[in-house]
Amino acid sequence: MNKYDNSRNTHFRLGILGSAIASIFCLNTYVFADPIDPAVNNVTQFFSQETQVNFDLYADSENPNLVWYSPRFGSIALNRQLNPDFAVNVEYPSDGIFAGQALIDIEGKLDTSGIATEIIDLEQEAKLLGYDIAPIRITAADTTFLVAGFPVGSDGRIDAQCDSQVIDTPFGPVSVPFCQATDKDGVVRPLDFLYSFTSTPPVSGTSISQNIPFEGTTLPGWEFPIRDLMSFGQSWDQLFQVVTNWTIKTISEVDVARVSVTWPILFRELSTYVSNCRWSCTQNEINFLYEEFLNTPSDWGLVINYRQVDGSYGPIPASQNQRLQTKNKLVDVLGPELFVAFVDDVVIPTFGELRNIGPLAKASASSTFCSGPNPSAHCYSPRRANDGNTDTSLGGFSSWTNAGGPLPQFLELNWPEDYDIHKIDVYTSEGFPISDFDLEILNKENGRWENIATVNNNTLLKITAFSGRAITNRLRVRARRGPDRQTIYTRINEIVVTGREVLPNISEQQTFFTLRSNIEKILRQSPEIIQLSSGDPNTLRTSSTLMYLQCMTGGFGTPVTWAENPRCGYNATTNIATLATASATSSYCPSPSATEHCYFPSRANDGITDTRLGGQSSWSNDRTPTLPQWWQLQWPSRVRANSITVYTSENYEIQDFDIQYFDDITQAWITLKEVRGNQDIVVKTDFPEVITSRIRIMGLKGPNRQTFHVRLNEVVVEGRPE
Repeated sequence: MNKYDNSRNTHFRLGILGSAIASIFCLNTYVFADPIDPAVNNVTQFFSQETQVNFDLYADSENPNLVWYSPRFGSIALNRQLNPDFAVNVEYPSDGIFAGQALIDIEGKLDTSGIATEIIDLEQEAKLLGYDIAPIRITAADTTFLVAGFPVGSDGRIDAQCDSQVIDTPFGPVSVPFCQATDKDGVVRPLDFLYSFTSTPPVSGTSISQNIPFEGTTLPGWEFPIRDLMSFGQSWDQLFQVVTNWTIKTISEVDVARVSVTWPILFRELSTYVSNCRWSCTQNEINFLYEEFLNTPSDWGLVINYRQVDGSYGPIPASQNQRLQTKNKLVDVLGPELFVAFVDDVVIPTFGELRNIGPLAKASASSTFCSGPNPSAHCYSPRRANDGNTDTSLGGFSSWTNAGGPLPQFLELNWPEDYDIHKIDVYTSEGFPISDFDLEILNKENGRWENIATVNNNTLLKITAFSGRAITNRLRVRARRGPDRQTIYTRINEIVVTGREVLPNISEQQTFFTLRSNIEKILRQSPEIIQLSSGDPNTLRTSSTLMYLQCMTGGFGTPVTWAENPRCGYNATTNIATLATASATSSYCPSPSATEHCYFPSRANDGITDTRLGGQSSWSNDRTPTLPQWWQLQWPSRVRANSITVYTSENYEIQDFDIQYFDDITQAWITLKEVRGNQDIVVKTDFPEVITSRIRIMGLKGPNRQTFHVRLNEVVVEGRPE
């Protein structure tokens, strides 16, 4: 298994981000309470799928803003030069059973703290969610070295017994060394890779972030295979893997909130709520009710105080996760006291697929205009308006129009059965658009036409006249006025009716809830205090970290470094924007005395993709000079880039901008993409790889409410150093 195949440039980024990793560990060395069992508080659910693959995550029982992590993957440790802490050398024993033969000595340290770039990504994602991170503490550790299929004992050693065996060959008898040792399960097995191995397994009762020193010596015959491994950065998976199984003490009894319940008020308000459900509330209506308990507790006779970091209680939850926990506990504690569940049959309407159902109807009209030598061919037939052709050309071959005379006139679509209509688009004629009209559907119960849309003073060729829900089998356009140049003629080229069949109803069982008659609680006048907590004080969990040797080159008298080949991810891309210096034409600062609110250029390449409005999370230009204005990234040396993602501010999205790179050969700015009329918060642009030292966003127009301000919350540039 090679975890890095077709992945991002893990090892290359280690050299760049090594100091950042060190700072994370220094800042987040917590000694708070114990981690919480995920069965009680599953903080993992708030993180991305990639993070869930790379880490086991645990909430803290005291600090709601702290997340403990256990990495699922480790790697070779780093030395002071941020290269692999690994050495490979060859020796030729002068005596003994291996005298004169090439043996390979390997020595290094494995790091259980996780892959550096994955920790960086975890730290950044946690920051966006409002969390700090820290490596988890472990109670016990059990490490297995798998050396060419040989499971090393728990002491981390291979103590081989070696003898010479004489083998007959076509060239005569040959003396061959034969070694065997006792494996982890107490079985004596032959060795075919390392005949000597020692290591220092991780210790218990400390952080999961540890180094595992090891050294070993091969049997003869491994010099050239290992030289090949170290020449091309290949994986050692078939020869050397290490897995550490950790035991982690967690707690599953956590106080999250304290609730005071005045039962008479609660039942009084619930009686009104449940009666509005006709005493049969659905699960969604009950879920909404619990949200209301949290949003406006006093309206329901509740007082909710959340446990704070310092152990006190207050009305505001310390985190969104704590609020969710409180809601779940309210369901568990209050639900049995308040509601009775029952099952009943429910009739559910069903429908077909949404599509243009206009062509399925029969079209007719109050009158039809015909012209030309062959009236039957050039008549403005009603069927032109539902033939599926949205051509807006003027003429009887593409539209219906009335025969003149008094208005209003009618164009009707009649289906053989009811349809569920969601949207109606009306197409009219170029140069002669219909000005005023109504949309009407037939109410089969009373036989009357009912208005569902009115359009006046139209000049468009396509009008979305209706968007909603209507069930009918007859629809008509009540045409009241044509264009100014021909007010007595109303032209309709096509009616596109987005709808679906109304299929037979089905019946299924559904759970409903009604109010429980809890006389004891209803008569209780004094408030009852309920502590929301659950679980056991101590629970043991297990987690594993798998470590590899791979993507290393050198050795045999030269320092071991990271391999520079695509297989090891060297040519893979990552966000290189954070490695550049950001600058801009200007920056808006609302108060020179409060610089923390200034919209500095560096806000847009700090690695945080927060899209909230404000100077603490984005860059914006000053009002002078006027637009266009640019925001720029400049690297100390050239980079290769192939994708740019622009994050802008919620409700203040940058509308018009150009993405450009500087061509160092022609000394000119080249536009990669022109974006106009944007309404999206995130805009991603992929392009063929370019080589440059500068990339910029040329801001042309901000949102309609502030066209003179362009905002960039973050710019992510996928690429790699040249």
